[in-house]
Amino acid sequence: RKHKIITKPPAGTERYQAQIEGLWCSSCTFVIEDMLSREPGVYCPSVHTPTGRLMVYLDPVKTDPAKVDAAIQKIGYGIGSPDSAKLARQKDFEELILRFGVAAFLTFNIMMIVEALYVGPVASFLERYLPALSAFSLALEGPSRIYLSLVLLGLTTPIVFYSGAPILQSGLRRLRYGQMNMDTLIAIGTLTAYGLSAVAVYQESLHTYFDTAAMLVTLILLGRLIETFAIRRSSEAVDKLKSLRPP
Repeated sequence: RKHKIITKPPAGTERYQAQIEGLWCSSCTFVIEDMLSREPGVYCPSVHTPTGRLMVYLDPVKTDPAKVDAAIQKIGYGIGSPDSAKLARQKDFEELILRFGVAAFLTFNIMMIVEALYVGPVASFLERYLPALSAFSLALEGPSRIYLSLVLLGLTTPIVFYSGAPILQSGLRRLRYGQMNMDTLIAIGTLTAYGLSAVAVYQESLHTYFDTAAMLVTLILLGRLIETFAIRRSSEAVDKLKSLRPP
C-alpha cells in the first residue's frame, strides 16, 4: 500500500492510545509509524520512543484497536500497560548494561590476540627493526595460529549471540516482515563477518574477521547505552516537571 501522508485526522475518527513494549531504538519508532500509516483507516500514528506510548486516530468503519494491536504484534512488538512497560524498560536497561559489559571484556581480549596474529605479515620488517616482536611472531607460526583462531571463535560467539542478541532479533525480525532498519544492516554485517571467519577457521585459514564482528557489536551497544542514559535522564526531568504542576 502507498504511504498516507496526513497531518490532521479526518472527521469522525477516534483517538486510540496504547503502550508498546520491545522498542530497541528510534528506528523501531519509524518502522511502527510507517507500518501503521499504511493500514486502512489508521491516521497520524505517533510513537514516543522514551515511553513507548502510541497515539493514533482510527476510522471505526474501517478498523478497530484490536487490528492495530495485531498489526504491531505481527512485526514483533508487544502491547502492555504503562506499569508493565516501565518495569520492562528497567529490565531492558539492566540487561543492556550486562550485555555491554560482557562484550567489552571479551572484545578487549580479542583485540590483544588479534594484535599478535597481525604481527605475522610484517615479520620481515620486525626482524630488522624490532627483533623481540619478530621472535614472538615466529613463535606463533603454524598450528599456534590455528589454535588462537579457535580461541577467537570461542570469545566472539557469546558477543554475537548473547550481547548482540537484541540487535540480531530486531534486524532479522524486520527483514522477515519486509521491513528494514539500521539493526538489519548491523545484523547482516555482524553475521557475515562471523560466518566467514568460522568458515576460515574450519579451512585452517588465517584470514578471519572475528575482531570486526566483536567490535561492531560492542560499539553499537556502547552507543545504545549512552542513548538510554540520555533518554532516562530526560524522562526523569519531564516527570519532575509534571510533579511540580499544581493540582
